[in-house]
Amino acid sequence: MLGGIGELPYRILVSVGSVFIAMLSLSGVVIWWVKRKSRWRQNRLQKQNTTRKQSKLGAVETAAAPPCQPRLACVHVS
Repeated sequence: MLGGIGELPYRILVSVGSVFIAMLSLSGVVIWWVKRKSRWRQNRLQKQNTTRKQSKLGAVETAAAPPCQPRLACVHVS
């Protein structure tokens, strides 16, 4: 590689750089997965909170519950 000049420090530097790049790649996938899972849960909760009410004519109306603020407890009164 570099011959006798800085052989061990060069190998250490390359090893640390390789581990750093691998960690960046892995953290990107983890962040993507967490956001995807969060969106999936949010969509599922919105579908569950959608209520169906019968109107006087018998037609089905759907009314979605108001969205919750993040990190706050939501209480929906039906």
